[in-house]
Amino acid sequence: METSYIYNFLKVVDCGSMSEAARQLHLSPAAIAQQMRVLEGEMGCALLVRQGRNVRPNGAGQRLYEKGQRLLVSLHELRDHVVSEEDAGVLRLGSVNTALHGFLPDMLRR
Repeated sequence: METSYIYNFLKVVDCGSMSEAARQLHLSPAAIAQQMRVLEGEMGCALLVRQGRNVRPNGAGQRLYEKGQRLLVSLHELRDHVVSEEDAGVLRLGSVNTALHGFLPDMLRR
């Protein structure tokens, strides 16, 4: 399951419109609609009530919205934990003078 689809679902619910969510996410409305269909397929039920150009979550969508917010917070915390600086250390690098003033600064920047 794509976690970005859950994020986009939350945005759709917040905006009340797939078109507005698409604008804010810099995606096409068709891409958002496809993602919502995939998400509904993965969940095995409808999540949104479509009313013209507006959408709102049904009961299942409301439950996904509530748990989805907590899931995304947990995912961000997990990402922060994984890339924390616990593994950081001191790098000692020896170099000849020509490398030190030549190509080494560019390599370290990359």
